[in-house]
Amino acid sequence: MIDESTDKSSTKHLAIVSRMVQSSNFEVKDEFVKLIEVSDASAKGVYDAIIHFFNTHDIPYKHNLAGFASDGANVMFGNKHSVKTLLEQDVPHLFVIKCLCHSLALCASYACEKLPNDVENLVNEVYNYMKFSSKRQKQFQEFQEFLDMKPYKLLQPSQTRWLALHACVKRMVDLYKSIKLYFQAEHLLDNKATTIYQKLSNPINELYLHFLNFILPILTNLNIEFQSQKPKIHYIYSNMERTYKTILESYMKYDYIKNTDTPHIQYRNPSNFLPLDKLYLGAHCMAELSKNLLSKTDKDIFLTNCLNFLVECCHQFYKRFPFNSKYVQSLKNLGFLDPKNMNIISISHAASDFHIILGLDLNELDSEWRMLRHTEINKSDDAVEFWRAVKLLKKGAWLASCYLNYPMKN
Repeated sequence: MIDESTDKSSTKHLAIVSRMVQSSNFEVKDEFVKLIEVSDASAKGVYDAIIHFFNTHDIPYKHNLAGFASDGANVMFGNKHSVKTLLEQDVPHLFVIKCLCHSLALCASYACEKLPNDVENLVNEVYNYMKFSSKRQKQFQEFQEFLDMKPYKLLQPSQTRWLALHACVKRMVDLYKSIKLYFQAEHLLDNKATTIYQKLSNPINELYLHFLNFILPILTNLNIEFQSQKPKIHYIYSNMERTYKTILESYMKYDYIKNTDTPHIQYRNPSNFLPLDKLYLGAHCMAELSKNLLSKTDKDIFLTNCLNFLVECCHQFYKRFPFNSKYVQSLKNLGFLDPKNMNIISISHAASDFHIILGLDLNELDSEWRMLRHTEINKSDDAVEFWRAVKLLKKGAWLASCYLNYPMKN
């Protein structure tokens, strides 16, 4: 796994991390390998730096390297010329995967560009108005207490807004009444507060915040899931597919989604869209929208912008996790790693991605899998514990267990 970064002195560095399974205790561990200074951050420059490191330390990477992961930048993962394509020339059966957390964050970031800037500007303006004034912060706290609300501070929007945006939006939604009441009093004394109060008084801005408070957690919760310290690779496809379809159902016809294979869903085809007034934008947003506080024109603009957000989000999702690609299908085949999926008859599809580089005999491997399905072993453990127990099985005892559980007829 690699990542490139530039420090304050404008020096580019490349971090290399290895992920290995320790044979002694069957534990998956990430180890920091090296921080390399690179003068050329192009695909060829990064590739040369990695290969030079391998060769300098006599690492037989063409034999040992099973997988490669990085962020989804073109330098790293472009289809025509990238670190990925150069490594694949050396290791044709390399398993590659983009950083899912980074990919999901970018989905949210690009989708947010389909909404008016006023929404993000409002969050920034409210925070900036109070951040340097303890007097204003104290007064705002008094307004919260007046409304019997817990006194919370406003959160600072981050420059990398896709990491902090939902937390800021949620806090704004939770405190909206007290914020509006505060600026209602403040705008009589300060022209800056007047501009903010006018935006807070526009119901369309509150609707956008409610919409974001509904849609962003769908992505951020999945992001958190894949930051787990435990291996989650066998859950990636199912979790990504479930999230993708959840977003699709907000603006597409349910029957179409249900009856179409995920890789073939035409997420940008208007003929499969719901009417604007049938979009699902979250419970709070729908409740506020039903109060008819917007004119028909403003309502149509709001719904259209939300639709554009959802379509762009799905586009970015599919772009970074193409369900019909070889690598994503490989992830789908890894579902057998979940101990609860022992009903799978064959693991040949999953093994075919690795049998050459790992020197596997597919027939022998599949036979062992089919015997394992009938072996007395605790199948309720988590994946690591389950496969650690499998590793300790001896073939003789294994076969005996199978025959005892399923005796042969005379």
